[in-house]
Parts: sequence; C-alpha cells; structure tokens
Amino acid sequence: MILSSAVLAVHQDTYNDATFVTSFWSGVWALWLVSRRDAPLEALAVQAKALVTLIIGMIFTGGFVGKLTGQYWDGIVLANIFGAYEAGALVEWIKHSLTPQIQATAFRALARSVILCEGLLALSPFFPYKFLLYIGVPLLLSFALTNTVWIYSVVSCLLGMIFAAKRLEEMPKITSRS
Repeated sequence: MILSSAVLAVHQDTYNDATFVTSFWSGVWALWLVSRRDAPLEALAVQAKALVTLIIGMIFTGGFVGKLTGQYWDGIVLANIFGAYEAGALVEWIKHSLTPQIQATAFRALARSVILCEGLLALSPFFPYKFLLYIGVPLLLSFALTNTVWIYSVVSCLLGMIFAAKRLEEMPKITSRS
C-alpha cells in the first residue's frame, strides 16, 4: 500500500489526487502500529492518537496554505473548478438555482468555509484528540457537500485512522492482552 501510494502520488496522471497522499500516510501509520504490537496498549493508544493528529494536521496544512490566495478567498477559484466539473449537492444547487450575482456570493462564502475547515484540521495536533472525533469527523464527512462522493476516497483513510486509534484506547476495557 505504501509503495503503490507513493508511486501514484508522484505519477504525472495522478499527482493531483489527494487519495494517494492520504493512503500513503495511512499506510505508514498502519505499518508503524503493527511494528509496535508488543508495546503496552495504554502507551500505544496515546502514541497512535498523537501520530494521527500529526498526520491529519500535516495533510491539511498543505491544503490550507495552498488555498491562501486572493482568488480562492474571493471564491473565484472554487467557482471555476465547480463550474467546469460535477460537484456535490450543495454546489450543484448553487450552480442551477441561484442568479450569477448570488452564485458569486455563495461561492465566496463556501470558499472561505473550506479554508477555515482545512485550517481547523491543520491545527488538530494542538487540540485534544476528542477534537478529531467530534469536530474533525463531521468536517471530513461534510466535504462531500462541495465535492463529489469521490472525496471519500481521500478522507476514508483518515477516518479509518481516527477510529482505529480511538479503538486502541477502548481495547483494555474489552479484553486484556497477555
């Protein structure tokens, strides 16, 4: 998984698809987790959660910084991207139900919301892990409102890491390791 994701993350036909970036880092995290299988479960849970927040923070810092342009902040980039391609339900409604002037205002608000959401996720290493569970997960799931459902190919790896690390924390309550 790590090798194929690394190749596809830099391949000229797939380099712009974040799926391969998130699957690469999720694969690295899973490999790290498996390599630590003999570690005490309590310590492993703490370390796993810390790594998840760092990985998600790193991934969204790139997206956040990349969107810090005047054209993205004004909604121009978002309108051009979604005007040319199929998008999520909210964007499709904006494109087909609103006048061009109101569309510009809606895309500006939507672009700023995306920037703020990615900024919050970029800051996730500075928040308690529950931030990812209660704020991060809904944000990740809500990305389909603006993107197509194919965005879940990007966020599903991240969601898997979030819930797997949380599950590690709960394991001692369910069973004891010998």
